[in-house]
Amino acid sequence: MKLFVTGVCGRLGRAIAQVAAEQGMDVVGIDIVPWPDDVEQPANTRVHQMSSQDTATIEPLLDGCDFLLHNGNPHAGDLASFDLPTFLDKTIVGSARLLEAAVRVGIKGVSVASTLEVLIGRSWCTSGAAWLDENSRPQSDSSYGTSRLLLETLVRDFSRRFDLPASCNRYCGFGWFPDEELGPRLMCRSIFPRDAARASIMAATNTDLRGAMLLIAPRPVHTPTDAIIAMHDPHAVLEKYYPGASRILEARGIELTHEHFWPMCDTRRTQLLIGWTPDETFERWLGRYGWT
Repeated sequence: MKLFVTGVCGRLGRAIAQVAAEQGMDVVGIDIVPWPDDVEQPANTRVHQMSSQDTATIEPLLDGCDFLLHNGNPHAGDLASFDLPTFLDKTIVGSARLLEAAVRVGIKGVSVASTLEVLIGRSWCTSGAAWLDENSRPQSDSSYGTSRLLLETLVRDFSRRFDLPASCNRYCGFGWFPDEELGPRLMCRSIFPRDAARASIMAATNTDLRGAMLLIAPRPVHTPTDAIIAMHDPHAVLEKYYPGASRILEARGIELTHEHFWPMCDTRRTQLLIGWTPDETFERWLGRYGWT
């Protein structure tokens, strides 16, 4: 099995290459930057330094691959330098050309990286303390969020028009903090990069999907009422579900706040459609530091 990965040198792309290597898959990757010198490049991965906008150059590389994992669009870090027309040109026009090339060469399935910010905005609070699922009303409030929301529409419509197995992953945070420091962020806000990579591979290789929107995030055990209580007493809510966890956070020097208790994502549909749940959970993180 051979994967074509755009943005292969980024946090998600590198994790995909590593997980693919463990699963015996080959990776053909492209990126505008080289593979980082301080990160070992898996032997299964060939990297070509180019933009995902270069469709004519990409198509011969794409030919012969089985699945496309498209992560190479502008992201939130580009908000300081890209205006909305630039986001739309690079994200929508570039992705449309790439999807057309995927159809021409016979790609079997596509996974496209979107963001949970289409539902929760840049502040991650625009949906409040409510359960979110794939049908929740979009609340994007930036050029980045708008471009990803329109990208999802493109992928959904393209998938139906051309009968192309394709889906969009709405990712929560990953890779912004060292794994050992994630702690309570794993309740709602973050996953490990390799869990994001697993979701990308599982979605791309599921040929039954047609324009699905998948929430890739932890599924919290607490309720919206608990999230409201946590605004005044976060440790009371933490101890309700994870007795003794406050002591571990204190020993690790991690401050617990009410923001750790949202956004709250119902990921049951993601689990049903592609079989994904995060391997690395808050419970497992606590267990590394003596919690039982």
